[in-house]
Amino acid sequence: MNIYLSALISAVGAMVVGFLFYGLFFKSAASQNTNHTPTAIVMSIIGIYIACLGFTVLYTNTTFAIDTPAMLRGLYLGLLTGVTLFAIPLYTDQGYLAPKSDALWVVLMNWVVSFAVVGLLTGLLVH
Repeated sequence: MNIYLSALISAVGAMVVGFLFYGLFFKSAASQNTNHTPTAIVMSIIGIYIACLGFTVLYTNTTFAIDTPAMLRGLYLGLLTGVTLFAIPLYTDQGYLAPKSDALWVVLMNWVVSFAVVGLLTGLLVH
C-alpha cells in the first residue's frame, strides 16, 4: 500500500485513540487543558498526519533481526517510538500541566497508546 494512504489511515486511528482518551475516558482531566479553536484542531490534525507519515517511513526502512509478523513488528516499533518520544510532552508540557498531574498522565498514556495503534495499523497496511 502507498505510504501516504497508510499514514492517513494510521492518523485516523491515532485520532480515534485521542478521542477515546480526551473525549470519553478521561474527559474531566483533559478538559481543563484543551484548546478547541479551529486553528488548533487543524494544526493538530496536520501534526498527527506528519508524525504518522514519519513513522511509516521509519517502519519501511527498519530491518528487524528476526522474522516476526508484520503487525508485531509494527507494535514493537510503535511502543518503542511512543515510549521514547513521550519525553517530548513530558518536558515541554510539564510546567503547564504540573499543577494538574492527572492531565499530564492522560497526555502521556495517549501518546504511547496512539503510537502502539499507529504501529499496528502500519504493520497491517505496509508490507
